[in-house]
Amino acid sequence: MVKISVNVDDVGVYKLNRIAPFFEINSATINKILEINFIRKFVSKLLYAREFKQIIKIKKIARKYKLPVSWAIVPFEHGVHSEEKRFDIAFPEMYSLIKKWVKEGDEVIQHGTYHKLDEFKGMHYEEQKERLEKGWKALSAIFPGMRKIIQLPKWSADENTIKALQELEYEAVLAANVIGLKVKPLKTTMQIILTKVPLDKESFDEEAINLILHPNHKQAIKELDRWLKFSKDFKDDCEYIKTSECLI
Repeated sequence: MVKISVNVDDVGVYKLNRIAPFFEINSATINKILEINFIRKFVSKLLYAREFKQIIKIKKIARKYKLPVSWAIVPFEHGVHSEEKRFDIAFPEMYSLIKKWVKEGDEVIQHGTYHKLDEFKGMHYEEQKERLEKGWKALSAIFPGMRKIIQLPKWSADENTIKALQELEYEAVLAANVIGLKVKPLKTTMQIILTKVPLDKESFDEEAINLILHPNHKQAIKELDRWLKFSKDFKDDCEYIKTSECLI
């Protein structure tokens, strides 16, 4: 029996300089342009609308295979610290949609707190613990019943992060194979990042596989459909489950 889960990463993260490739301009130039307030607001709305459309595409593929989706959500709006907005306030339409899907069988996973470059790694133990707890309280308040597992943004973690997670009684750290840290006694998942690993039979050597993709990545969404079709054709005893059920 091969168990497969699908983990949609970076829900609630909008990096405005992602538009740079569309205009064949480097990110530094785009960041300068985005300092103009009305342009920044326009681009932000544009990216939000695009990502909203992308998560609907992912859900459509998941329904085809009767697969529950695990949405890795950032509790607070990315990059906002002076006027923090919780996910449900910053992105109300997306919140309503995912809340509906959770009632239908999907789940929500905590994805850090702010999704900063220096999210946890290098911070003092108490600072990390405080930030982790803040993210958990915010997200679990709007999605009651969440299991206490976490996906660390940008794989930003060190020994203090793991210590703080244990102290706060988290069950698991997703993708410890990517982080490169020992997380025991916490559980983990065997993570495969779509578009970075070739699709072949060897990929199914593990008993439990957690496929990860970003909603902003068109190619990853195509790869998701290919992976799920391949797994169904290749393994008669393939089971699609939530990421929280894919822990090892």
